Amino acid sequence: MKKFNKILAATVVLSTVLTPAAFAATDATDAFTDTSTKAADSASTDTSAATADQTTTESSTTTAGQATTDTNTAATGQAASDNTATTSEQESVETSASLTFKDIDQASTWARDLIITAQKLGLMAGDKAGTFRPRDTVTRQEVAAILVNTLKLKTPDLTKSSFSDVTSSDWGMKQIEAVAKAGLMVGDKGGTFRPHDPVTREEMATILVHAAGGTAGKGDNLKIADKDDVSDWAKGYVQAAMEMGLMAGDGTNFHPKDHAERQEVAAMLLNFLKVKSAEGDNFTPALSAVNHAADASSMRTALEENAAALGIDVSSSSAYGKLKVDRKPAVALDVYENRPEDGFQTVDDVKTLFDRVVKTRTVIEQALDSVNSAISVDEIAAMNRSFITDVIADLEDAQKTPNFVYESDSKISDTLATLKDLVTKYDALTDQEKQEANAAIQGKSFTSYNAMIQAFAKAVDKQKAALDAVNTATDAASMKSALETNAAAIGIDVSATSDYGKLIGDATVTQDVYANQLSVAQDVYDNKPNGGYTNVADVKSVFDAAVQVKTAQVNALKDVQSAKSADDLADVKYINDAIAALEDASKTANYTTSSGRNINDILDELKADVTQYTALTDEEKKAVNEALAGKTFTTYSDLVQAFEEAVKANTANDSSAQGSQSTSTGTTSGTQTTDTQSTSTSDSTQSTSGEAASTQIN
Repeated sequence: MKKFNKILAATVVLSTVLTPAAFAATDATDAFTDTSTKAADSASTDTSAATADQTTTESSTTTAGQATTDTNTAATGQAASDNTATTSEQESVETSASLTFKDIDQASTWARDLIITAQKLGLMAGDKAGTFRPRDTVTRQEVAAILVNTLKLKTPDLTKSSFSDVTSSDWGMKQIEAVAKAGLMVGDKGGTFRPHDPVTREEMATILVHAAGGTAGKGDNLKIADKDDVSDWAKGYVQAAMEMGLMAGDGTNFHPKDHAERQEVAAMLLNFLKVKSAEGDNFTPALSAVNHAADASSMRTALEENAAALGIDVSSSSAYGKLKVDRKPAVALDVYENRPEDGFQTVDDVKTLFDRVVKTRTVIEQALDSVNSAISVDEIAAMNRSFITDVIADLEDAQKTPNFVYESDSKISDTLATLKDLVTKYDALTDQEKQEANAAIQGKSFTSYNAMIQAFAKAVDKQKAALDAVNTATDAASMKSALETNAAAIGIDVSATSDYGKLIGDATVTQDVYANQLSVAQDVYDNKPNGGYTNVADVKSVFDAAVQVKTAQVNALKDVQSAKSADDLADVKYINDAIAALEDASKTANYTTSSGRNINDILDELKADVTQYTALTDEEKKAVNEALAGKTFTTYSDLVQAFEEAVKANTANDSSAQGSQSTSTGTTSGTQTTDTQSTSTSDSTQSTSGEAASTQIN
């Protein structure tokens, strides 16, 4: 961040300086109409303690003392603190007080040479009678005239004032209009200028700080004994005026409510010229204000207060005015961050940068608003990342503007690199992944563009990180961790209410809960292509298929366990549902293995089991289901094994019965044997036949 350090030449530190009242009241500019600064400046003469000072009698300690003698506290302080400061001021100007003004001896000792110097420089003059009236107070009308003369402002050719209390009979009408147009003195909220009101020293501090382009601070470091007498609205300006060398007080007190005298104004003008000289030939109060801004907040104040003089439009109908209130500070931040180290050289430099910054801020705001107003993910997808590319195009153009190097406290070149990289990453995603990235910023109502971009980038990068985690998993356990940790990025649901989460079963099923979910991870791991998954969409497909298969198996376990009789299992749903789930899952790309076995092999086996079961008699089917009903199996493989054994057992029984019948028939048609022999032989044959069948199946 660039910092602008103003090095002031040696300044004349006097007890007073330019009339801040003029600057304060009018210096408050239109931008301050809603702030205490302007109100204080303009309204203090109506309602503040300053009013009391002005409307009663000039009997305060300082005023009364100065009117009679230079030995009072204020005068003494001024003489002591200003004599050394005025020496350098007199070096280049040959003066002769006694020959210049008839009443010069009425001026305080410390002020006499300063008055002559101000006269020589054409800053102030006496009246036709040859008097200066050093102890007279200064009105706002006179301050306006002094500002016009000092700053060489052009007076407008008009016959009517814009202020209700300024008429053509007021000799300073044109000067009043000139300072108002320059944003130096703007009057109060009621549209009055109060041309004949005298200004107080705290008002003068405000005017001077604005004229010199300074910025009011918090006013929390006032090093004067009477700081509590300073109006709250003026404290920041009084502190700034003293720190800038525009005003100094008497060494102990500042006398904020005292009216400024002409001799004090002479000293103030010389101090002001010192500050002005540091600004160079292009000095204007507006340019000085911008160059002296200490941070983004004071820069905003400087820009808005001096808009007319800078040639920038800050009205409500302007591009700047149409920016949302909370985004205007960003404009001031950019102007502040891009201020050259030696300050802006001309007001045109400020205007050029300001206008370009406003354009960029407008593009950024429109991009953010388009995302915030999108009512669906598809609407964001249809933008085809224009909320990024539009900003990229604008920033590339903005780089051509002199001094525009930083945007939002970051180098534009760095911001462009980041945004372009994000677009590249986004374009490399699959359609499904893009949808998921777009979903991450839809309906979120972001308060700043940076926040939105960060969320979008996180979603895009998350998918890559998720894919890396899945592809680097070394076993089922690490795959389970990778899936669950990166679930959002992959687009899978692992919540307790999801099908995956429900694999925990219920209290009536005693299968290993962790094993159920681990088997899903095992399938994702076993089906990982040799080169790894190429996108998270493929991971999601395999995961969902594995969950579908495992869910069917867990449900089968539940159905068998909850069966009260063989009739509850007659449809063999506990096998057929698993077959259906496997057949559907087998259509998924990359999903060829389930529980460590080829899916087609599992399907062939289960279908063969069902075929054998279907060939059984109703009684035999019932026997199979009776062998399973109400039983608790730890895994689905255990259930299938029990089913196969039951089917085989009943198939073997059927074969034995047929063999017994054949033996009996053969005996009858051949020789006559006893029923006992026939039975015995038949029983023996049945037993042997049954054992042979069982061995062959196993």
